[in-house]
Amino acid sequence: MTLSLFFLGFGVSPLIIGPLSDYLGRKKVLLGLLGLFLIANISVVLTHAISGFIFWRFVMGFSACFASVLASAIIRDIMAGSELAMAFSRISMLWAVVPSLAPIVGGYLITFLPWQTIFAGLAILTFLLLIIALFLFPETMSSSTRSSRLDFKVYLQFLQNPDFMKAVLLTGVIYAIFNGYLTFAPAFLYLKFGLSPAAIGWLQLVFAASYFLGNIINSHLLKKMKIESIINLGQYCLIISTLAYFILNLAMPESLSAFMLSITLITASLALIFANYCALALTNCRESTVASASALLGSTQMIFCFISSYLVALMADSHQLYYGLIVVFATIAFLVIKYWPAVKPNQ
Repeated sequence: MTLSLFFLGFGVSPLIIGPLSDYLGRKKVLLGLLGLFLIANISVVLTHAISGFIFWRFVMGFSACFASVLASAIIRDIMAGSELAMAFSRISMLWAVVPSLAPIVGGYLITFLPWQTIFAGLAILTFLLLIIALFLFPETMSSSTRSSRLDFKVYLQFLQNPDFMKAVLLTGVIYAIFNGYLTFAPAFLYLKFGLSPAAIGWLQLVFAASYFLGNIINSHLLKKMKIESIINLGQYCLIISTLAYFILNLAMPESLSAFMLSITLITASLALIFANYCALALTNCRESTVASASALLGSTQMIFCFISSYLVALMADSHQLYYGLIVVFATIAFLVIKYWPAVKPNQ
């Protein structure tokens, strides 16, 4: 329940924080969220009531959007085009590695120390970030580019922007494939191959490493190719790697190596698409609405994340071909959305 409430807070807050940041600027909102996140972690450590623990986990999720909405908006404030895509590609490396390392580190901490240690550690890190943001972080959004009012109707304008919405939906589809594996893999690797939680955690690093490598390749390609060309390359690689997934897992259904090889091919393909579409989405919006655009981008990805997790939960029997079907349906959805003819508002 506490994890669900954390994600509930994390899913709701971007749509509020986005317009607020476009109105007040980045630094004030960043300091406020960091302060709230710090208080939430300290409160979780000190609380003895389950109701208080649940409440502060929700607050923790609500304030955690500084790591997604504001980070993307700040980068967009100072970068654009291929430079922006390269920055997203580098950040995506951390997005892949951290979720894979966190269970391993957390597992070792809980083994030797009380569970409160995790939240105490987060509180210390947050305090350090708060000090850095307060004294060293400059305001990246000039007063001339800020929204003149707190405007939540901006989301309706985004829905009427076909180029923006296409990029947003496509990042959501890619995120669904990515999250689908993270949801599917633990149960599958345990039931199919009998791996221990520790072994599963280390195998997640293989998944993260392939995405990390894909983003390194993407960063190098951005110096030589247009963003759209790299996306097309990633699209072809995704189609080929999906076919390879079925071929390898049908030919060697009992092979862990075949499964992980096919996963790494798919994951590396995703790296050539995800960061580039994030950059295109934020490029197709006004400077006064960047944080709101980032909020809608993140919330859409969370919706697709929920869909993929729900589909995985429906699988009564963990079989590698089930995840392959999710990848197939997601790839088809990707192609349909990408090549769906844009309808202009005046048409």
